[in-house]
Order: sequence, then structure tokens, then C-alpha cells
Amino acid sequence: MKAKFPTSKKQLVPSALLPEWKAAAETNKMLNYTSRAPNFCRIQKVETETVNNYSRLYGIELEVERRSNTPTDIIKRVYESMPGCVIVKSDSSLSNGFEIVSAPATLEAHRVFWQNFFISNTDEKAPASHLKSFDTTTCGMHIHISRASLNPVLLYNFWNFFNKHNHDEYISRIAGRGRNSYSAPVESASFLDTISRNSQRYHYVNLSNTATVEVRIFRGNTDYIGFFKNLDFLDSLLKLLVINPKANGHDYIKYVLANKQDYPYMHMWLRKHKVDLEAVVPSEIPPKGKKPLGTKVDPSIFKFPGEE
Repeated sequence: MKAKFPTSKKQLVPSALLPEWKAAAETNKMLNYTSRAPNFCRIQKVETETVNNYSRLYGIELEVERRSNTPTDIIKRVYESMPGCVIVKSDSSLSNGFEIVSAPATLEAHRVFWQNFFISNTDEKAPASHLKSFDTTTCGMHIHISRASLNPVLLYNFWNFFNKHNHDEYISRIAGRGRNSYSAPVESASFLDTISRNSQRYHYVNLSNTATVEVRIFRGNTDYIGFFKNLDFLDSLLKLLVINPKANGHDYIKYVLANKQDYPYMHMWLRKHKVDLEAVVPSEIPPKGKKPLGTKVDPSIFKFPGEE
């Protein structure tokens, strides 16, 4: 597709391709499902950024299915569109597809290197145009957030936003799909239960990983705006919860509208869906017999797995 909207003009910090990535890219074959992107790709950032152990990095897992006329060398084309930035691996939950997994990267870096997956600067079609994701029953988009970038209170408030009472419809509108066997809100377990590494992983917010927090709500998307809207949603929500820990659905809508220059894709989506989304903002009054969540939080009781 040709770009019909502003694209990032920033540049990634140049880095040599790892030999493991080169070997994978040359085969036009899927890697094993257990393969991990950090073993093949370096952390990605743009030239104006510095990254440390506490920087907010995102890792994306995009599930896609082939179309009837998808080129046989599509895996090679995916690799060539994002050199050193992604791997392609198998996923048994898909019918005739694969999973594209990104390197850990800043929000700005993702906006740069995924562009060539969606937008072609040549006569060849971009890889995304040969694949489908949203219009399937099999594909999701999971986004990992570096856990070290979230202090315990922010992590709790983030988890709480997704698991508030009557919040299903609001989350579903943004995610593009409702709860399913791979992604559902926490019904009865507490935050302290779900933060354990032994907890069930198929929640809206999976807290069972050591290094990342995984958000599993999104329907897969090979549309440029829809894809980046998902990233914008998580980054903007985290920024809002820092300044307003008890933010609700209405607060989120107002925040994006006031910060459209920072979150252009979520803003574009919201301009189209604002009325529908406002209609399903959940009541802040909990159901009878249930206590409100998040009224008092003691940071000292929330420790990450393995912390002394």
C-alpha cells in the first residue's frame, strides 16, 4: 500500500545484523515456536533516544495467515522489510500462517521499522498486503512491555484498568475482539495471585513472565493504523496512569484527545469510534456485594517474582 497518512521520518540507530538473524532470514522458513527474538535481534531505538535497563520497551507478536495468492517467498519478504528487527516462527494455533515477533524496541523505533512491512516504496506490494490477520478467527496481536519500566503501583493500576468490573465491553471495542480462551479478564484471583509465575497466562494482562508484562487483548491487524493504534493505546494508558492512577474510561478518551500529537494513530481511531466507545464506558459503581478495586495500594507488598 502507499502511505495516505503521515509516517515517521526518524532513523533507527545503525547496528550490525546478528549472524543468527542472517541465517534465519536466508532460509525462507519459519523458526521453531520456542525461538525468542532477543536471541536474533538487537534492541532497537531511534537516533535521538538512549536506552537503559529501565527504559520502556515493547515487543510485538503478530499472528498472520496467508491469503490464497500469497507469494511462496513471503517469509523472506517479511525479513527483508525489517532487517534485524523481527523473526518469523511457527504457531500451531494458526491454520496456514505464522507469527512475526519483533525485537524489544522503543515506541518510536517500532513506528520506524514496521513501516516497510505495511508500506511499499517500490512497485512490489508490501508484505502486509499479502497477509491477513483481523479478518480471521485465529489471529491475535500480543504486546510485551518491559517489566523493569513499570514500578509496582503503576503495574497494579495498569492491571486494574483491564480487570475492573463491567469493563469487558470497553476493552473489547479497543481490542477489536472480546474475551476468548486465550485472553480473558481475571474473574476471582487477586492481583497478588496473578503476579505469581505459576498463575494462568491467558488473561488480558499476563503477569506470569519474569522480564515482561504481556497484553493479550488485541485482534491481529495488518492495517497500518489499526496496528499502531494498539501500541498507542498501551503507551498512552501507561502515561495517563502515572498522572492519574484512578483514571477511568472517560479520562482515557479525554487524555488521547488532548495529546493527539503524541498518539496520532489512537487519535485517528478515536475520532471515528469516540461515540461508540463513550457509550460503553463502565459504571464506577461496583456490583452489589463487591468492593471497589484500587482504593488503597501499599507499594511494599507488591514485589516482582524473584525479588528479595
